[in-house]
Amino acid sequence: MRYRLRAMLLASLALATLVRAAEPAKEKPVVNPPPAAKDWADLAKLPDWSGVWNPKITDQDAQARTNMPPWTPKAAALVAYQLAEEKAGSLEAHDKVQRVRDDFWRAVHARQSVEPFKGNPDHCELLELGLNLGLKALTAEELADCLDEVCPCGESHDADALKKLRTRICERLDAAHVGNLRTIPRRQRFAIYGAHGLTAKSYNWEAKGIRHVEISRDGERPECLIYPNGDVIAADASRFYQPGGLDRLLEAFGVETPEQLFSMFFP
Repeated sequence: MRYRLRAMLLASLALATLVRAAEPAKEKPVVNPPPAAKDWADLAKLPDWSGVWNPKITDQDAQARTNMPPWTPKAAALVAYQLAEEKAGSLEAHDKVQRVRDDFWRAVHARQSVEPFKGNPDHCELLELGLNLGLKALTAEELADCLDEVCPCGESHDADALKKLRTRICERLDAAHVGNLRTIPRRQRFAIYGAHGLTAKSYNWEAKGIRHVEISRDGERPECLIYPNGDVIAADASRFYQPGGLDRLLEAFGVETPEQLFSMFFP
């Protein structure tokens, strides 16, 4: 029985082998056919991508200065100031301009959040507001105690860190003041000192188109104003409001007409 079963299995295997041998051989699919003439013709229509492709750095620099993001008026004024400082050779201003553009690109194109500023903005605002209210004269420990009381962050403040922050804020405010003076015409930066303790200073509000010269005594509030057309407006309590006041005013500054005094600041 065992030999008969073995013979039947061998016969089945032999039959299957004969059947497979009798079947026609199947063609293997062509995965990467050789290129035809049309393929070479289509390839010739593509642009030449050979060589090394370098970015046009000069165009990038030009775009950074001319193709500005849609700033708000306040931000546009700050950026214009930083660009002027950058043009004058300030590396600090250059770094600030580059960071602003990088942050804008991340927010618009990469949908990334803007990199947070170093330090606590509440500390900066409190110090800026309080410098003229006595914070500038406090010691580092007194400054820390003060912010422990009024700062909304609710944390304990480090005296040395606040001292350094106050120094940086004072330096930046001084630099901003100097930068603003550069944008003012030279004649409008200074005061003219006349006789009898009188001082003449210019006032120019370009946005409103208001220009006049203020006359005051010993640094107090103005007693009279001189306008471009020569009109003089004096306060009721001013000495220039009395008869002969205009002559005393002109004589104190050595001019003959109010227009001459006005032209000292606005030629």
